[in-house]
Amino acid sequence: MLNGRKTIGIMIFDITAFYQIELSSYLSRYMKEKGYNFLVFSAFTIYGRGNNNAAGENNIMHLIPFEQLDAFILCHDTFESDTIVADVKKLLDERCHCPIISIRTKVDGYYNILADDKDAIPSLIRHLHEVHNYDRIAFMSGPLSHPDAVFRLQIYHKTMEQLQLPHPDEYVFEGDFWKSMGEPAAHHFTSLPNPPQAIVCANDYMALSLCKSLILQGYNIPQDFAICGFDDVADARNNFPPLTTCKVRIDELAFLAVDTIHQLLQGKEVDKNRYTNVVPVIRNSCGCETVSMHDMSVCQMKEVDLSEQLLNQSVHNTFTSIALENLVCTEDIGDYLAIEDYPDNARDFYLCLGKKGEGSFPQTRQEKPGFAEQSQSIYSLKDLTPIITSSFATKDLLPPEAIREEPMSIYFFPIHYLQYNFGYVAATSSGKKHTNSLFHSWLAIVGNTLENAHIRAKNEALLDKLNTLYLQDSLTKLYNRRGFEQYSATELAHSQKCNVSSMILGIDMDNLKYINDEYGHAQGDTALCTIAKAIQSACTGEEICARIGGDEYEVFGFGYTAEQADGFVQRFQQYLHDFNASSELPYQVNASTGFTISEPNSDNTLEYYITISDNLLYENKRERKKRFGNLSLRPDANN
Repeated sequence: MLNGRKTIGIMIFDITAFYQIELSSYLSRYMKEKGYNFLVFSAFTIYGRGNNNAAGENNIMHLIPFEQLDAFILCHDTFESDTIVADVKKLLDERCHCPIISIRTKVDGYYNILADDKDAIPSLIRHLHEVHNYDRIAFMSGPLSHPDAVFRLQIYHKTMEQLQLPHPDEYVFEGDFWKSMGEPAAHHFTSLPNPPQAIVCANDYMALSLCKSLILQGYNIPQDFAICGFDDVADARNNFPPLTTCKVRIDELAFLAVDTIHQLLQGKEVDKNRYTNVVPVIRNSCGCETVSMHDMSVCQMKEVDLSEQLLNQSVHNTFTSIALENLVCTEDIGDYLAIEDYPDNARDFYLCLGKKGEGSFPQTRQEKPGFAEQSQSIYSLKDLTPIITSSFATKDLLPPEAIREEPMSIYFFPIHYLQYNFGYVAATSSGKKHTNSLFHSWLAIVGNTLENAHIRAKNEALLDKLNTLYLQDSLTKLYNRRGFEQYSATELAHSQKCNVSSMILGIDMDNLKYINDEYGHAQGDTALCTIAKAIQSACTGEEICARIGGDEYEVFGFGYTAEQADGFVQRFQQYLHDFNASSELPYQVNASTGFTISEPNSDNTLEYYITISDNLLYENKRERKKRFGNLSLRPDANN
């Protein structure tokens, strides 16, 4: 696969979040040291229920070439729902035949890299009690439907019992592992008759939200309430005051995962469960003074820089979205995206869309899970330099020109509009950590642009069809009267401007009513189509041919002389003669003609010349009827 090296895959959500950034960066580093390719399949969490956008994001799981991988890593705790966990597990059971490593979530049958956090919360409680002499210590848990939340709550109660400290039911508040419950939790704890002195939270996001809500209510941290969290997310150290928490050694998680894979690929036995310790990180929110004002100022300056970067990214995405409204040809999308000018971490970049045949993109837009069998990168950068790439089988993930001999770390993201999939982005890292926190927004802009291109192409095709119906005769597929007048008037004006003559030829089929009455309208339609074929057979260039009425036809020939017009009529009549000679129809197909040649320097209108040619046509028709009678009868019928 790819360059012949061992290839490891991982599925992880929200790659721009702190934990995911750290984990994927360490994994990429350790994979490169072992000489392995590293494929990261990522999507972004979609909040809310019934959101079709989630289907588009989650479709990334169907890009993973499970059968071709040498090992696969799962990060269940980053997945947006248990449903996605079940869907991925089903794909693994059906298609994956390599070792599977689960990070931070124990799964029977997999190799598990776990954080040993049984002593983490007890260490925080003991610190609060033994160092700061707090006896009233409350706990903000995660949702009690989550196994981690249940485990941490049990540890809290057990530790409080061991220390012989009170832990009544009202000292426990059920949170959501996110920031939305900070205000209710603050109201609950401050309303208690005997409020706690300290609150341990089951993760940092709840702790940070609780700090904010308490401060906004006029309380001081840690003077009124000491607060502790769990996980040590980036915002924990930037908080005012910096948050005391517990830290999972992400570098150790990554090292153990890669080491497990390396040993398994060498045929060695490895423990099914391997652990890394969770260590307390003591900062100011518990009452310690481990972080100086200078350190906090530095953190705040970094936070301001990040805020400015976020604002710049938001503005950039907005103007990119506006600029893409002017995109005419989808293959030119790179001129608007200009990844090579971004101060970001991309090294190589490929925008891969489904390919069905020739023509403009998007060529595929599918609602069902999965991707097109063939793909084409319509915007390709290697070392941030645009290159031309070949189409390729989607299962190969990249065009052949993108393959490097060295170990490759490649990140894959779905490109979609709601549940409709167009393709994916494949990007390699320059080695810097991911800093574009609005990358998911940028991807959505690309997906919306492709959807707009799809709608525009569909509307143009519909408009072409409507124009065809408006200007074309449905029976003969020649132009109708509107089409003839529209295009012939333009060509006549052009011929007059160029000082050349043109032909205006009228044709009237003989005895259509007789054929309809005697043999039925289906035979009448056959006769009308035969006239159309005779006209087309007589054409030598780009003549404008039309059926302008029931049995009436017109032909405009640019640059025609009288001699050339005679030649057209002869070819037309010869076709009918040959047709009648070989036809087994009970009637003949004949027509009368009349033409005029436009004067190069005149201002006469198309209607003027049509009137002249029609007059000649009907004069010829009368003469032929006098001589031959019913021109639709076969010769034996005339006898």
